[in-house]
Amino acid sequence: MISYMDIMTLLLTLFVLLLAYAKVTPVLSPVSQQNSSTMHSPRPSATPAAQPLISSIIEQVSLPMAGISAAQRPYITLPKETTQQPVIPPLQAEPEVPLNRPMQIEYPQAAPQEELPPSTLTEANPAEQPPDASATASARNNFLETIQASALGTRIEVTTHQDSVNLEISDNILFEPGSATLKPLGQQLLDELAALLVNQNYSVSVEGHTDNIPIENLRFASNWELSSTRATNVTRYLIVRGITASRLRAVGYADTHPRTDNTTADGRARNRRVSLVLQLPQG
Repeated sequence: MISYMDIMTLLLTLFVLLLAYAKVTPVLSPVSQQNSSTMHSPRPSATPAAQPLISSIIEQVSLPMAGISAAQRPYITLPKETTQQPVIPPLQAEPEVPLNRPMQIEYPQAAPQEELPPSTLTEANPAEQPPDASATASARNNFLETIQASALGTRIEVTTHQDSVNLEISDNILFEPGSATLKPLGQQLLDELAALLVNQNYSVSVEGHTDNIPIENLRFASNWELSSTRATNVTRYLIVRGITASRLRAVGYADTHPRTDNTTADGRARNRRVSLVLQLPQG
């Protein structure tokens, strides 16, 4: 029965198409215009003479279907359109919040700190305490007394501060005027000084100073080069005599750190010097 219905449906479609194109309209325009008018014009309906033939074909197709119940031909039944609209729940109005209500801020409460039992509290080890200031001062005084008792006391000017000791050496003992080469007398003085410093743990800053008279020769372009080279040569000599290099540093100040006025010859002589600044440990 299904095959028979398919064949009859195809025949009906064929006859409808043949009847639809039975009447051809005359050509009134070129091919391009005819294609355009055919695409936009409505399909021509069947002629009145073909109406009885179409009715008889429909009756022939409908007769075999008369004895078939709706349950046996479910493929030709269309679902009924539902007219019920989906139920949308009404919107619930939110309660109004007054604008002038004071803001409330909740701060997290700090967790209570646990108290340590008395048995866990221990005192610091006395061995870990910083060294006694009196011991440091005593070691410094002993070092200064050793310098004063030696022959260095007459050739080195010693100035003490709270955290340092300055050993001032005149340049005429160490160098010739305008030179950075150590004299034999200067080497002897540095030998005696290195013998005292080798057993100490002080950091030593070797600083070169000059007067304000400009210098310009083939070796030194200014007092900066002269003071730096003198400080470097003294530092290298102390390293050779056993002073650890990590304890030393060389600095050139030229005439920027005068001890006195440069207007007199004696003042300029005092300003030309090499200083050994010993950094004392903090007690």
